[in-house]
Amino acid sequence: MIDNVLNTYKLSRNYQSVRIGKSMNLDLDLDERVVIAQYIASNAGAMITDLYHKTLVTEEKTLNDFATELDKSIESMALRSIIEKFPEDGFHGEENVGKISANKYEWVVDPIDGTNNFVRGLPLCGFQLAILYNGIPVYALIHRPLNQEIYTAIKGKGAYYTNHLTGESRNLKVSSKSIGEAIGIFDAKVGKSDNPSTQVLHKLIDHINMIRVFGVAVFDLPAIADGAAEFLVSGIANKYDIAAGQLLIEEAGGESYGLNGAKNSLEDKLVIFSNKKIKEQLLELL
Repeated sequence: MIDNVLNTYKLSRNYQSVRIGKSMNLDLDLDERVVIAQYIASNAGAMITDLYHKTLVTEEKTLNDFATELDKSIESMALRSIIEKFPEDGFHGEENVGKISANKYEWVVDPIDGTNNFVRGLPLCGFQLAILYNGIPVYALIHRPLNQEIYTAIKGKGAYYTNHLTGESRNLKVSSKSIGEAIGIFDAKVGKSDNPSTQVLHKLIDHINMIRVFGVAVFDLPAIADGAAEFLVSGIANKYDIAAGQLLIEEAGGESYGLNGAKNSLEDKLVIFSNKKIKEQLLELL
């Protein structure tokens, strides 16, 4: 099945070689991994769309944090597709499916980002995937199938938006607005006393234009990459939440960092994403 997908893609007129930028000091062909990523995202999108508003078996992992049978099915489909073609690659999925490997490639998958929204009929949800090389995101894909929107990025090659309903396609670029004009996005648990983003909100609330809380990374992070908002603060970040969106933002000209202004790791819980202009203003206030 996977070989058929690859062969069909290579015969198409749109086939182009995809390589990591020279800034990575690598000459690694991502072609086949990108094709498999797109194949997985397409299947995941179809599964999400087909079962939206349907009754699913739901499990509460922790308080108000749910997983459905669909989350697990999508993650299993992704893992099977990857293993079939790249058995040596590592894998990290939200639903505790893990595959450790000595290979430098690792796939990070969030099968349904916004599961709580999905099960309650709110159309703020989607699928996201990142391919890491030596722990650094080199390819990102965020699919919002209910809107038919796809965001992609390749390290050193830029970030892009495609709308399959309207046919729109364009490069992503972060906003250049300053703090007084800023729309700030906060994570779903902002306001909880044990969430570090709550303290950030209190310090910024009188200095910014307005805030938004979408409660889902596949809307939060692309909004920064696309210049629809100026910064995002997440105090509940997980690797599978931010790996794809972080690359989108960086390739669109933005940054990701902690309270000390230093580049974050994918393991950090509190992460700020913003355009470069607003970074110093935010840090000064914090």
